[in-house]
Amino acid sequence: MRSFNTIHTTQSRGASAAAVISRHGRVYARGTAAIAHGQTRLLLGPHRAIERGVYELTLSSGPLHVREAITIG
Repeated sequence: MRSFNTIHTTQSRGASAAAVISRHGRVYARGTAAIAHGQTRLLLGPHRAIERGVYELTLSSGPLHVREAITIG
């Protein structure tokens, strides 16, 4: 089952950030986030099997780190 989340940003021009999905200190997926026109698109590669549940999505670009709880299921 796939679940898609849209994260709205105020960034109006193209930008990118590192993206990590984790839970309890374990990384489950890692990749990049492309930010353009107020939307963020994630391209992630798996590190572990992802079960249903609540995870933390972290977007990092330079000194800025944004964390968001996401539900997969």
